[in-house]
Amino acid sequence: GTATMTRLLVALLGICGGCLAGCSRSHAASLPPDQPSVLFVLLDDTGSGDFAFRERETSPPSPRGLHTPTFDLLAREGLRLGSYYVQEMCTPTRAALLTGRYPFRYGMTTYTICAVCPWGIPLEEHFLGEAMQHLGYDTFMTGKWHLGMFKPEYLPQHRGFDVATNVLSNAKADHFHHTLDDGYDWHSFDSATAAWTSLPEAFDVYAGNLVRDSTVRYLQQVKEKRQGGTERRAFFAYVAFTEAHSPFQAPDAYLGMYEHLSDNPDRQAVAAMISHNDAMVGDIIAALQVEGLRDETLVIVSSDNGAPGGAATDQPDSANQRWDDWVVDRNFPLRGLKHEIWEGGTRSVAFLNSPLLPTSTQGRRHEELFHVTDWFPTLVGLAVHGMAASLDRLQLLDLSSTTLPEAAVALDGVDQWPCLMQHAQACKRQDVLYNLNVMCDRRPWVLKDPTSYESEVPAPKAGLRLGDMKLVVECYDVASGTIKGRRMLFNLTADPTESRDLAGRAEFHEVVEAMETRIQDFGREAAPPYLSEEPWQGWNALDYKSYFCARCPQGNTTALPLSHGGVYPSWEPWCDTATNEPC
Repeated sequence: GTATMTRLLVALLGICGGCLAGCSRSHAASLPPDQPSVLFVLLDDTGSGDFAFRERETSPPSPRGLHTPTFDLLAREGLRLGSYYVQEMCTPTRAALLTGRYPFRYGMTTYTICAVCPWGIPLEEHFLGEAMQHLGYDTFMTGKWHLGMFKPEYLPQHRGFDVATNVLSNAKADHFHHTLDDGYDWHSFDSATAAWTSLPEAFDVYAGNLVRDSTVRYLQQVKEKRQGGTERRAFFAYVAFTEAHSPFQAPDAYLGMYEHLSDNPDRQAVAAMISHNDAMVGDIIAALQVEGLRDETLVIVSSDNGAPGGAATDQPDSANQRWDDWVVDRNFPLRGLKHEIWEGGTRSVAFLNSPLLPTSTQGRRHEELFHVTDWFPTLVGLAVHGMAASLDRLQLLDLSSTTLPEAAVALDGVDQWPCLMQHAQACKRQDVLYNLNVMCDRRPWVLKDPTSYESEVPAPKAGLRLGDMKLVVECYDVASGTIKGRRMLFNLTADPTESRDLAGRAEFHEVVEAMETRIQDFGREAAPPYLSEEPWQGWNALDYKSYFCARCPQGNTTALPLSHGGVYPSWEPWCDTATNEPC
């Protein structure tokens, strides 16, 4: 993301030999006494306008009248990120968060991971949970995974999480029945048997309740272990709610809060889901307090992308299309939707809250650029150095030397902690790459219909923010190494709603040229994108060379074990060959 890519020296982190897998955890004696526990709450498809405090900040106020007292309090008493960016859809954001790297580097820019797809985030990518484990943390994950499940090694227990319970493997499912494509998808990892098992008892229990319950139980277990004489370990808890992703469903009590929206059931259900999500997070915060863990825990709340368009908005006709200009209430006043790299799809709400934060951060809005990849080095930095905002940590974590050993892991994220603590000279991020989707729209029938496009992401398919300026382009063409098609340029400080295109003005010619060059530099490092059909990964549908599973069949629920009394097959890993062997 910045002019020089952050390099995280694995030797500094106590991670042996450049490989996270199989290394022992750091000794507690070597860890800082103020090493914080971290509770990272990731919301699903929740737009920047989907909070009561955001509704109050806009004019005219939204008629939805959202009720989000927990989020309001955490934001009001915490540190809000005002220029915070995520990816435009589910899997890429989750991958960027847990790898600290832009998704284009491992082909995750075109499609989210489907249940039948024989791929996941490459095993060469090391996850944040792994780094935290080896820095002495106990790690926990619950909720939506969506990073690969066709083989066991892609599941959370093999990617840095000691405990993984009440997990949705895939993108979405019925929030009560947990069914997807005729299969049941609600699981836990049993550490005693090392088995990934279906949880039929979760059937008919709302997903948000299950995520809340498993998190509260985990916090209780943390306290019990300490009371039992186990030495204190900080914990990293990754809590990924499925709300407010479709299908739009909510418990009746929460639907009843929004009777005034009942003429649009989807819109009513989304409002109810958001309020229910708020209540579940409130219960988790209360559990931190009850278990005596609140004072040591940094709570972070983020969404994974902007809200989608359609019936659940005040613009029911809104749908993804190339170069659209939709503005919906759920992302208001920003332009665009989920799946799009307009600000409405990528500029998210995020806030930090903790008694550990200095009082100077309470109620402050941090306006420096922050990208979801930054959480990896920032949280690792806290684990290594504690909560101190000393600039000395930059000498350890933000290195640009060309003589780094091969064991260094190249990250796009930067350690943001000193910047968050108002050390202006430590604010290293100058740019953000929105996306680099290399599947250009070329087919004649696609180009005739603005609602038709190749991959899940419509044009513009690549974009960069550099300081105040944002450039979006039709597409980066891999074959020629150049940018193809239309360009648009905006000054986001003066025009946050992206309504005044500056690309054609002569005084901005050099700006466009410099930003195009930066995008092209990224493009030369792009991995072949993953696909939704055979060959599953490659530059185009005729490429059978890039991916080990190029001719693998897609998954099929008929071959899966039955769950829930034999009614539903269970979505469990369905490819039983060895790692990097074709299915």
